Amino acid sequence: MCHGQNADGQSFIAQQFTSAHLYPPVDLHSQRVRDRTDGQLYWIVTNGEGNMPTFRSLLTDDDRWAMVDYIRDLQGQ
Repeated sequence: MCHGQNADGQSFIAQQFTSAHLYPPVDLHSQRVRDRTDGQLYWIVTNGEGNMPTFRSLLTDDDRWAMVDYIRDLQGQ
């Protein structure tokens, strides 16, 4: 929902953040995300970063690692 249907940071939510002069959700295909380690991505999903909320209480540990795997899959890695 936040990162867009294609995980490219293009979404209604991103438009709202931009209109409010806030950082929009990142493009999950970007070099910035590709350069992060799996552990860093897991930490961000767990604890949140910037405008991204924490998913610690919403997803299990295994689900958060699955999210990291999903991001890597989207990137073709």
